[in-house]
Amino acid sequence: MREIKFRAWDKEDKKMLYGIEREYDYKLGEGDCFGDFLDNKEWYVVMQFTDLKDKNGKEIYEGDIVKQHFYNSMWFDVIDKVEIDSLFGVNLRTGIKDCEWEIIGNIYENPKLLKDK
Repeated sequence: MREIKFRAWDKEDKKMLYGIEREYDYKLGEGDCFGDFLDNKEWYVVMQFTDLKDKNGKEIYEGDIVKQHFYNSMWFDVIDKVEIDSLFGVNLRTGIKDCEWEIIGNIYENPKLLKDK
């Protein structure tokens, strides 16, 4: 069974928050629920856990930047952003899924990793 977990990028404090499905943030106040947290796009960008881990055992979330190491008649390294598609699961722009992944950053803390490609 797939584990459902979330993290969020706090736009104001410029930091990643993990385990947000279990906690309510001080900015929302009393009486708010997790659904309100998900809808609060002014303060947060919420990302879902893919249920996958990289080669080092780190959990892969939407918005992570991964290096894909794969073989196609020779070895290649491709850097890409992780996205979740509601119909097909984890999507990468390169379309390569059968490879070794390594998280090298995320789109909020390390955006230059994608721009330098």
